[in-house]
Order: sequence, then C-alpha cells, then structure tokens
Amino acid sequence: GDLAIALTSPDDAVAIGAAYELGSTPSGLDVLFDRFVSDDVELRSIAAYGVVRAGEQAVPGLLARLGGANADLAERIMDVIGDIGPKAVDAVPEATTLSASPEPLVRRASVEALGLLTQQHTTLDAAVVAALARALDDEDAIVVRNATFAVSRLGAKACTQSIVDQLHSNLDHWHHHVRGWSIEALQRLDDPKALKIALRYLMAARWDPSTKSGDRGVTSETMRESSQ
Repeated sequence: GDLAIALTSPDDAVAIGAAYELGSTPSGLDVLFDRFVSDDVELRSIAAYGVVRAGEQAVPGLLARLGGANADLAERIMDVIGDIGPKAVDAVPEATTLSASPEPLVRRASVEALGLLTQQHTTLDAAVVAALARALDDEDAIVVRNATFAVSRLGAKACTQSIVDQLHSNLDHWHHHVRGWSIEALQRLDDPKALKIALRYLMAARWDPSTKSGDRGVTSETMRESSQ
C-alpha cells in the first residue's frame, strides 16, 4: 500500500517514518522483511528501523531467516537482534552458536548481541560465559573489542577466572580499543582481583612518556609553566 511505497521515498524522514509504522503491524512486518533481505543496501537499511520497532514480534521471523543465511544476511540479522535488545532474549541460543561462526563479521555482531540480549539477566548461562571468554581470545580484534564491550555491560555476572585472566592478557593487545575497554571491564566485574589488575596497569601506565590525545605540545611557555 501507501506505506510500502513511502518506504522507497528518497526523503529519509518519510521512508523511516513508513518503516516505523509498518513495524507496528504483523502485515507491515512482512513487507519489512521482504525489503530487509533485498539486495538494495539503502532499502534494507531503512527496513531495519521498522524491524527493530517491531521488537519481540520480529524475533521469530528473524530467527527463521537465519537458516541458510549467508554471512552478510546473518550479520545483519544478528545486528538487528542486538538492537532490539533484551526483548529479543529468545535469540540467545542462536547468538551463542553464531559467536563461533567461521565468518568474522558474523562473530562480531553475535558477540555484541550477547551482551545486549542478556543485560537484564540476573545470572548468565554457562554457554554464554564460555562464548564470551572464547571471543576475548579471538583472532579478529573487533570480535575481541565487542566481547569486551559485552563483559563491561554485563559486569559481575560475567565474572569468571577465565574471563579475568583473558582481560588481563588483553591489556597488552595491539588494538587500543581492546586495551582501553579491558581496563573498563576489569573495573566493572566487581571482583577484587580484577580491580587490582586494572589498578596495577593504570599505575604503571601513568609514567608512559608517549604523547596522549589532549597533551599540549612542549614549548618554551609550557616548560616555564611546569617549572613554576
């Protein structure tokens, strides 16, 4: 109907508005799914807004489309599931499984989704914790970063010895986002050993002579100020 046509509008405000409206009805969700799996990158990006708007109502359809999905579609599905958040909790088993996908892009989206889907859980399933621990040692730096995001978000309920040990090891990771978020995660685990590791690292890092973002350039003026 008119909303399906509006979904293709060159005006983003009109297209996204149509997507939100379509996401509020079961029949509209069918239209969105049809666009979401299309080859048109712009159209499927607009459709994703409506799929997220549908929330938990969209989860069965998203999971059904995971079967036989190629890496690109699986990544997009897990990304949208993560955006839906705790309302998509039924997708935790699939996210856990796909966190071990041979495709790095799928692992990235799935690991991030795990942290979003389970953030309201009081305890975590052992398989979820094991998936996060494995992802913290992934060969892909963005998977590691996303796993560290997830652990930071989940806090104490994600605290196991293996996760503490891997975060400790990642303080020497080559990617600065991994190093930075590892410190954050260690502080959020509510664990004395983890906190001690983070503090020890920060105490040593304060003497690092390398220039940091925000440092003022060394000039005769700054040298005079520092000597006063």
